Amino acid sequence: MLNKASLYWLIVALLLLLSLTLSFDRNETAGVEPLNLTNHIKVEPKFLYREKDAYSALVVGELQIGFDTDNLNQDLTQYNLFSIEGLTYKADTRATLSWETSAQSHEVPLQLNNHSHTAIDFNTSEKQAIKNLRVNIIQDQTFGTEHSFQDEIKFKRMLLDHQSNFTAFRLNLNSWLAFNPLSFSAINGYTSIDNQVYESLIKRISMWLLASLLIFILIRPAKKHLMYSLMVAWLIPAVFHLNNRANQQQQIQDLFPSNSAFLNKTDQTTFELAQQLKSALATINIFPEIEQKIIIVGSNDFTNQRLVTHLNEFNTSIRSHFNDLPEQLQQQSTTLVFLNQSHAICEQADTILAKGLNKVYVDPSFCVMRPL
Repeated sequence: MLNKASLYWLIVALLLLLSLTLSFDRNETAGVEPLNLTNHIKVEPKFLYREKDAYSALVVGELQIGFDTDNLNQDLTQYNLFSIEGLTYKADTRATLSWETSAQSHEVPLQLNNHSHTAIDFNTSEKQAIKNLRVNIIQDQTFGTEHSFQDEIKFKRMLLDHQSNFTAFRLNLNSWLAFNPLSFSAINGYTSIDNQVYESLIKRISMWLLASLLIFILIRPAKKHLMYSLMVAWLIPAVFHLNNRANQQQQIQDLFPSNSAFLNKTDQTTFELAQQLKSALATINIFPEIEQKIIIVGSNDFTNQRLVTHLNEFNTSIRSHFNDLPEQLQQQSTTLVFLNQSHAICEQADTILAKGLNKVYVDPSFCVMRPL
């Protein structure tokens, strides 16, 4: 006869298997055969060629791989999965699937994995309404990278498929093992919240953990077994997370050479500009110790974000539009900096003076203004 501990782990193991493999919301439509789109590819010459049993696509900035679907007899709306077999990709590329229905454009990011399976919804019920179906492969032009002029991806086949042709566990496991690349801001790298690759895993583990707690209360084995269940619930998502972290670490090594003195040339230029700005502010008696708001008028792009970082000893912010500053202009403790796209405002003397601003420092790269 099984003791309490053995009975507890037998039940919770079966529940874990059930929670990871059970399908909750899939449309189990049967009899949908996969549609191989590889033979219907439309692409400019010299950007796609066949090598043994795979295709190689040359990406120079961006590559669109379109599909000639006008002569297909199949109803494309019956498919809800886009698959790429044998996908080999670069860490600095991303891919999306796009199409048009009734003059509306739709786009979904493609899963980055050796066998990519991305759930799709064509958002239409009309058989002939899907136009311009294509895969877009884009080089990530992240500042701070020594970007290659051209990248190459490889794949064996591209298909339209249906989720009913796969088990729920197979599709979920493929998604949990997919590469979720880092995104980059001006000061750090982060994992985008837009791609919730572990959402379904966390939900399933949470359901299993609640069921395990109920079984523990009913059977009452030693308390240490509940602690072991918590450890298992933590370990399973940790394994997938660490796998993705390893891929992200490789992404960082590929994108950012270790021997760079600065993040990149743009950052070095921004650093030098920040030193010029500090000197200009000192000339007009503005120092970090005094109460003063420094506003950089311009977009929230990489250069301006890095400039804020290099001016961290000041109270500095970015405002995208000059028209958004009426309240700030009423404050005598406000200093405006115009550079890059907003530098042209420095030449509009009549307009600036009419708005109550006075030039206090002019440089070929920027100008500094304060309320009259």
